[in-house]
Amino acid sequence: MPKGGVLHAHLSAVNSRNFILNNITDRENLYVCRDQRDGAPRLRFFRYGAAAAASRVDRSCRWRLLAEVRQKDRSIDEEIDQALTMYAGGERLGRIRNSNDAWRKFLNLFDFVKSLFSFNFMDDHADFVAVKIIYSPHRNIPRSTLDEYIGKFRLFKEAYPELVVGFDLVGQEDRGRPLLDFVDELLELGRDTQFYFHAGETNWNGHEVDENLIDAVLLNAKRIGHGFALIKHPKLMEIVKEKKIVVEVSPISNQVLKLVGDMRNHPAAHFFATNLPVVISNDDPGFWGATGLSHDYYEAFVGIMSRKTDLRSLNSIEHSSLSDKERALAEEAWTRRWKTFVRQIIMDSDDRETLSSSYYRYEI
Repeated sequence: MPKGGVLHAHLSAVNSRNFILNNITDRENLYVCRDQRDGAPRLRFFRYGAAAAASRVDRSCRWRLLAEVRQKDRSIDEEIDQALTMYAGGERLGRIRNSNDAWRKFLNLFDFVKSLFSFNFMDDHADFVAVKIIYSPHRNIPRSTLDEYIGKFRLFKEAYPELVVGFDLVGQEDRGRPLLDFVDELLELGRDTQFYFHAGETNWNGHEVDENLIDAVLLNAKRIGHGFALIKHPKLMEIVKEKKIVVEVSPISNQVLKLVGDMRNHPAAHFFATNLPVVISNDDPGFWGATGLSHDYYEAFVGIMSRKTDLRSLNSIEHSSLSDKERALAEEAWTRRWKTFVRQIIMDSDDRETLSSSYYRYEI
């Protein structure tokens, strides 16, 4: 089913671990080492000769070509496979005791995959319209470092104005610095920059953590990432609806990171019921084996929404950062694929009805 666009996803976590293991790790000049501190594998691409130099600088890791290691030790693929998922070795959600445990493992995954990605798939995906980048440094930083990040963001935005569309701060809110700590810098930046803040990704109530939601709204964010705690702020919900600030709901991510256990208790049920501006996103699907947007849409439709609620695939296009021309192309592509999808459902239904009728005629 065509689902529009993904408005909230982290680039290094959108690929499945099967794709990484069976595609990216087969490429040339990929090196591996087992960190002597914890025995865990690390991967990195090096130009010719650079791996030896890196091994001399960092003696905890002796880099070797992955292709050569595989010839002698096939277990390395299993180690890499386990390092690419939240639930290695058959581990289940219950084994991660709390949100801090989940975030610790979650961030380790980003460290593992960050050096692996550089590829282009537009030639193989004719309906793909565009990608936009939200510059997103970590929130647990000193103010002086934020100044450096803002400087880099302005350089990127100037060089690629159609690609770089806004600014965010990411990371575990419960242990990161609140937006209020950076209010002077963000107010100045907001004069000519669109914000897309992660905010309200927490179960706390009345702390500076969930008050990030208030500051995100006061800073005129266009969209709010997660917004899980928004339901505890009814007046703020009214303002969000009035200002048409979109909440990016990522159901599976919220469950994996221990914000909700049973999807029927997800606060987005109230968002849908009150017609709050909402888009379904997938956040980091590669880290828990989800496929594109499909699994998150299923969880939202079956677990969160009312049985009588319709799907809102076009919301993601309407509330995207696409240009008018790109948005028109996206809507055209979505409409074309939606019609194909509906025709296929009708054909499949007719086929099943024919088979069923044939079966019962035979029985009679």
